[in-house]
Amino acid sequence: MNQRIITGTLFALTVAAFVIPGYWWPGVPLLMLVLVVCLARTELDHALAVRQLGLPPVLSRIGALLFLLPLLVLLPQVQERIAQIRLGQTWLGLLLLMTGQIAWTAVMALTLLILQGPPAMPRIVATAAAITYLAFPCGTAVVILMTLEQGWLWLIVALVTPWLSDVLAYFTGYFFGRHKIVPQISPKKTVEGSLGGLVGGMAALALTLPLIARSPYAIFYQSPAHWLAIVSGGIVLSTASQLGDWLASGIKRWCDVKDFGAYLPGHGGTLDRFDSVLFTLPFTLLLAIWSQLAGY
Repeated sequence: MNQRIITGTLFALTVAAFVIPGYWWPGVPLLMLVLVVCLARTELDHALAVRQLGLPPVLSRIGALLFLLPLLVLLPQVQERIAQIRLGQTWLGLLLLMTGQIAWTAVMALTLLILQGPPAMPRIVATAAAITYLAFPCGTAVVILMTLEQGWLWLIVALVTPWLSDVLAYFTGYFFGRHKIVPQISPKKTVEGSLGGLVGGMAALALTLPLIARSPYAIFYQSPAHWLAIVSGGIVLSTASQLGDWLASGIKRWCDVKDFGAYLPGHGGTLDRFDSVLFTLPFTLLLAIWSQLAGY
């Protein structure tokens, strides 16, 4: 456990070194996202290769980097068009992301089908799923950071919530875990740990939402509506985090690998640390949009 704590602390400091400068220079966390996508794609490729479903190197690399498409909304000519058609940057960024992903998946599928014939279908499906699994969530991170008011803080929410949820889930399960929750996927995870994770999600929002609302903590906590946002948002994000962890565990079990990587002792690789974040990023974007519509 000591090794896990030390590695986790060093990893958190490394992420902070990329994310904190994003308050002034958004390009720094974007660089982190590029590194995460490239490393995670390689790790996922190695895992799928065990099942003879290795990703096509060039096509999958290009597809994974399409998560940067929402940056197009920052072009001056695009911003002029946005004003003319009354389409917000956030919505246009999402539209570009989804359209680009779908178009590239179609191109990639047809390319592999033409080159390798119908036997390539399992590989086509695996590659399309892998690209979507990695690129779409990171694309929503770009939308969050570059188009939302207080986007940098919302990105902090998306990163901190799953990790705080994971920490509380780990220690709650370690000391109090008795009832298995998904033994067929991850035998060590317990109901008690999962409930601890939900508390962690609420704690993360309790710390960050007042900053996003630009409200003193004491005043923010006086509103029942704000407490509802903390509780409901914390449950949603922590649940998404745990589902992301379970999906990654299922992939590893199916591919018969212990971890996606090995350079983070006690934690595995990049994808092992970001599997939960991949699920919290889209839900954080939805939470941010909802909070703006609700006037929080």
